[in-house]
Amino acid sequence: MISPHELVQEYWGNCYAVTETGARIGPITVNKYRMYGKNTASHASPMKTDIINRLRSRYKKITGKDQIGEIIVIPNHLQGDWYPNLPLVMDRTGIVRAFNGKSSPEDIELALAAAIATKQVEPHYEALQKMADRCMGLDCNGFVGNYTKRLGMMKADGHYGPNTPSSKYAADGLMRESQDQVQARDVLIWDSPRHIAIVHSVCHPGDALLVTESASSLGGLDTRWYHFTGKVDKGPTGVSGRSKGVRLQFARPKASGGHQLKYLLVCKIQ
Repeated sequence: MISPHELVQEYWGNCYAVTETGARIGPITVNKYRMYGKNTASHASPMKTDIINRLRSRYKKITGKDQIGEIIVIPNHLQGDWYPNLPLVMDRTGIVRAFNGKSSPEDIELALAAAIATKQVEPHYEALQKMADRCMGLDCNGFVGNYTKRLGMMKADGHYGPNTPSSKYAADGLMRESQDQVQARDVLIWDSPRHIAIVHSVCHPGDALLVTESASSLGGLDTRWYHFTGKVDKGPTGVSGRSKGVRLQFARPKASGGHQLKYLLVCKIQ
């Protein structure tokens, strides 16, 4: 079973762009915090739109039909007229996710290849890495949801996927009431501002745990040391989805150094 940090390593070092000649360029690192509508670069949305419009235009040119729906399907006999580095059956929403903070490593690779095919980026490492840094990344529930999706936990309604809000994990999860109950793959949920992270591992015995998250305040996607303080708060949580319960206090690292104390709701995903 893949761990949260092993998935981080895929974003950091296992995403490649395929050119129209079949060459693989990379690895392209994707580790920035990206939340659609808040810190999305001004040129990211136009690039995403241009890529999809050009794919749909090529589809119409070679099939004579408008491209409708999320899945683009190219008939086998028209393969020679399609982009050679793109699949004949592709989910174009994967490209959207790559620009909106919700992408899997596979979505990123598709978006990079599509950007090359539609002439939005030059097929060399520096240009592709610059594109990834400026336009791609993950928000907090985007990473957690891609991890639960990878584990096969995403449901038919899309919950426990990259668009699932932290309130869903709070409402449906099994609340941990003490430090010794916390386990790997539990989620940590903030009240305000809303945020979610996932436990990579817990040190037993001891008060330390490794937490994986994509956080704007900490520079993006990584796994970091947290520490239990031993303090517990019972009563109103301020967390959407679970108004009352038990929160555990943690010392969380700060980008500027030191730690910030924060009471967090901890839940087992179920």
